[in-house]
Amino acid sequence: MSASPRILLCLFWHQHQPPYYDPEAGELVLPWVRLHCTKDYVDMAMLGGRYPKVHQTINLVPSLIEQIHGYEDGSLTDTAWRLSWKPAEDLTDSEKRYLLTNFFDANEQWMIRPHRPYKNLWQRRKNSLERCLAEFTPQEYRDLQVWFNLVWIDPIFRMHPESPLGVLIEKGKNFTEEEKKIVLTEHQRLIAEVVPAHRRFQESGVLEVTTTPFFHPIVPLLCDSNIARLSQPEDRLPSPPFRAPEDAREQVARAMRQYGQEFGRPPRGMWPAEGSVSQEALGILAEAGIEWAATDEAILFASKLKGGKRPQNLYRPYAVETPSGTITLIFRDHKLSDLIGFEYSRFPAERAVDDFLLRVHAIADQQQSLSLVPVILDGENCWEYYPDDGLAFLDALYSRLTCDPEVRCCTVSEALELLPPEDTITDLFPASWINRNFRVWIGGDEDNIAWDCLRQTREALIRERGRLDEKRRAEAWEHIYRAEASDWFWWYGDDHPCVHAHIFDRIFRNRLQAVYQLLGQDPPTRLEKPIRVKGLVAPSLGGRLFRRPNPKGTSFFEWAGTSEYLPGRSGRTMHRTSYEMSECLYGATEDGLAIRLRISSRLAHAFALGRCSIRLICASPVECDIDLTEDQYGVKLYRMDKTLQIFVDLTSILTAPDRAVRATTLEFALELLENGEIIERCPEEGLLSIPLPGPHLHLRRWFV
Repeated sequence: MSASPRILLCLFWHQHQPPYYDPEAGELVLPWVRLHCTKDYVDMAMLGGRYPKVHQTINLVPSLIEQIHGYEDGSLTDTAWRLSWKPAEDLTDSEKRYLLTNFFDANEQWMIRPHRPYKNLWQRRKNSLERCLAEFTPQEYRDLQVWFNLVWIDPIFRMHPESPLGVLIEKGKNFTEEEKKIVLTEHQRLIAEVVPAHRRFQESGVLEVTTTPFFHPIVPLLCDSNIARLSQPEDRLPSPPFRAPEDAREQVARAMRQYGQEFGRPPRGMWPAEGSVSQEALGILAEAGIEWAATDEAILFASKLKGGKRPQNLYRPYAVETPSGTITLIFRDHKLSDLIGFEYSRFPAERAVDDFLLRVHAIADQQQSLSLVPVILDGENCWEYYPDDGLAFLDALYSRLTCDPEVRCCTVSEALELLPPEDTITDLFPASWINRNFRVWIGGDEDNIAWDCLRQTREALIRERGRLDEKRRAEAWEHIYRAEASDWFWWYGDDHPCVHAHIFDRIFRNRLQAVYQLLGQDPPTRLEKPIRVKGLVAPSLGGRLFRRPNPKGTSFFEWAGTSEYLPGRSGRTMHRTSYEMSECLYGATEDGLAIRLRISSRLAHAFALGRCSIRLICASPVECDIDLTEDQYGVKLYRMDKTLQIFVDLTSILTAPDRAVRATTLEFALELLENGEIIERCPEEGLLSIPLPGPHLHLRRWFV
């Protein structure tokens, strides 16, 4: 074992929420700033206190900090927060509808099902909204108010059974208004602790806090939207292009000012929104005094060094020449970051940490000298997919890192002092961390319409700005800067379908309409119509098949009528770039469930070697797990090259004496396992559904 560390490991957590304030509604229309404050931000910073040898970097986006302070001083509220405080007996019918629609918005597996009283309310909510409105009592609405806010508090603050929150979890139902106040007051306490905790741990030296351009815009696209042409040569881009480098400078300058006010020093590093870089964008950062930035490894290998050579070594920093000077750039290890973000939630904590450290040590073995390994990902969204919000995984990881002599956990600035850049990139490939392009935010029909609307509104403000006094001019520009946030464009197009997409669309258009109203003009009619025209995520209610498909059939009609699930289109706020399973068709036959999966070549080979299995997770109307590669319950599995076809005889499941049910739908999920470990879930979150087979079979066999 070496006497000194061989790896400088930089754990870098990105914390971000967009500006959810809707001028039309007069409040934040989604509660995610508050809920992530209570579930993620404080405890992630506190890791530095519990494990002082594990130094880490946390990025706090300015628009997030701004909204946190709004909650603190009472200038901001969100719809769910306002309705949580309202006595249950006083809720109107429309407010009850809101609760029934939104207060189950939590991870089903780890935040709802473990709490039986909350799970019971959730199962009743599967009835029609009108039926729930007729049946739910004021007490049940109060219980729902409590449970929704309670499960969004990190377990570390509610796990002790004798604590006030632990007592409420044990009680489970029939909460009083005073008991509800205990939960909501804890929300207030945790919100107020977010920024001080980060300031405190930065001053103690175990944490480095970084920032992002203020409203999280894609800076390369603000500078010149045509920059996307280099990575998306076949896509149609907005014409005329959007060009506003002065807006990019303002977004960076405002972030620098806020950081100085909050932390009493300038930031040394910056996470460009979505890891989006170009030489012009990095030049703006260097001009503002930023020493280093970070992005994804794919951008490194598409860039060029002096002399035109391609970089070869991921595990070192690089200097980047820009028109405004040189800035240091580090590149995240894509695989290690995605393992934490998407994979390890399915592993036992110790097994996941074993795998992570094995990979880190393998990097040390491959390199001939000290290496910098950046692991960069969202520090908020992935934890709800872990048991207990990732507590066991993070404790195991930080404990093991504390005593690992070969790994030194550094802030990024500490690592760069120990390992400064030796090579210089002169031709940086412009792209984001997602698929080495900007396609999530530009190039699709809806994206391009949004950019056109933003450009036209900005041009109208520039033309007519002389008509506005200083106060109203500043207010109009504020709407423009907020509309430049990346988040509005994230939800346009097919990349991330989401039930909330129409809300983001409305906020974006409301911002632009407000500019015209300040100018004393009627907003263009195009801003009155939704840009988001491709609809919301459809309920995953599968189709019916007229007959059982032929396992060797190739005709389209064999699977006509099924529903389709495509991984990567789940509406998640995190973007995964590769999947072992590319398509799932599913539907009800006369007597069971039919599934067709398309899998990767690698996984097909692993199946052929007997290393893989598929698990059916039945959630309703019965709860059971079935290994689909074993001969049970009439399961038939057919494997042909990269296609798996599976048939399950549901009557044998649903007519068992201990499972006699009367139901109309089956809710289920699939888990893909390799060597006994879960590697993917279908769907990534939630459940798929099929209508159970026809009434003749239902009446004859599915209940006794």
